[in-house]
Amino acid sequence: PSGWARVSTVHVAAAVPQPLAALTPDPVEKLPMAVDLTGFRRLELNARYTLRGDVVIHGMPTFWDVGSMHFVYCQSFLKRWAIVSKEQLDAVRKGQYPGCAVQ
Repeated sequence: PSGWARVSTVHVAAAVPQPLAALTPDPVEKLPMAVDLTGFRRLELNARYTLRGDVVIHGMPTFWDVGSMHFVYCQSFLKRWAIVSKEQLDAVRKGQYPGCAVQ
């Protein structure tokens, strides 16, 4: 046998469509790995903030300064970004919108 077989008839049936999983782009793919923010009167806010995909707020990753004292997060409802101290993390997770600086 060669692996081929002759058949006299072929039956065709419509396949039942399977539901497709919705594909949503990963927000991290569109963001830079770090941002440098300068020009603040509060000198401790002038820093390089590095992406932390493991700390997600409002569906977006956050950016943290080198000492993890301040972070930048997206205030999605207000369509802006804000810098806050790490002490405000729980308030932000509970739906509040604090910010030392916003843009």
